[in-house]
Amino acid sequence: MPAGRTRFVGRRPHPAHVNSLQSRHRGDHIDWSHGASDWGHPPPDCRPHFDNIVLVWNRAGIDAIRQASIEHPSEDPAYASRAMAMESLAVHDVLQAIHDKPGYLVDLDAPDGISTEAAISAAAHEILVKLYPGSERALDRLLHTSLRDVPDGQAEDEGVAFGRAVAEAVIANRANDGSAPLSMPGE
Repeated sequence: MPAGRTRFVGRRPHPAHVNSLQSRHRGDHIDWSHGASDWGHPPPDCRPHFDNIVLVWNRAGIDAIRQASIEHPSEDPAYASRAMAMESLAVHDVLQAIHDKPGYLVDLDAPDGISTEAAISAAAHEILVKLYPGSERALDRLLHTSLRDVPDGQAEDEGVAFGRAVAEAVIANRANDGSAPLSMPGE
């Protein structure tokens, strides 16, 4: 196991201790030590150590799930799995459309010349905000950061619009799939 990683054997730590354990590994996770549902204050460049936008948004999904499970330890693992599946489907179908291939769930035609990064970011953002509204501010910041390097203009605008359209189609398709919405204690 790499140095600096905590390995849990047997019982997992109490949720109150998870935040302090994770805040020691700031290079591995988004630092939550300054705010509960806001993921704390991101560093000036909140991109992880890789530049693959798909992996950036996968990490954001995992961080949203992790934060929800810390704030509400009763979070359902099936809900988290469904959330990651929906985010992955939206990103997959965006990429398929951009490459003129049929999607798995959504089969929309991508406009020519759209920004791949903008479309992926918008699709993943839309899904994750819908499923984890408590992480909206952090996800909004990541979307802003993801779009910062995309040149402003038609390619960005159409990419964002297309990504959102694919995400909305995935959300609509899964709306009546029999899964229960995320329920927080006291609701």
